[in-house]
Amino acid sequence: MEEKTENIVVLGGSFNPPTIAHYKLMIAAVDAVNATRGIFVPTAHAYVAKKMKKLHCPEDILSESLRMEMLRSMCAKDDRLDVSGIRFTGSGVSMERTAKGYDYEMLAALQE
Repeated sequence: MEEKTENIVVLGGSFNPPTIAHYKLMIAAVDAVNATRGIFVPTAHAYVAKKMKKLHCPEDILSESLRMEMLRSMCAKDDRLDVSGIRFTGSGVSMERTAKGYDYEMLAALQE
């Protein structure tokens, strides 16, 4: 029996805040590879806080819940799009709410 495969585009980032450019980039990538799904994967708060502190603007950090809400709102425009909070929950990988989250671990967890 042949295993069914899907083309899925995964776009990770801070999304602090999510912008129309993120949305357009995802749509373009999904369309370019004829993907069945596009998944936004925002980074955990600890990473965003570290990044914004380095940029000398720690007051400009949006909460995880607000970034997720904004991404979900963007995804509502296209049923091929979704958001994963895997970098927030960890889902069994060693990224749980830390400043470090390795992409290969996140991708492996998403694939499962």
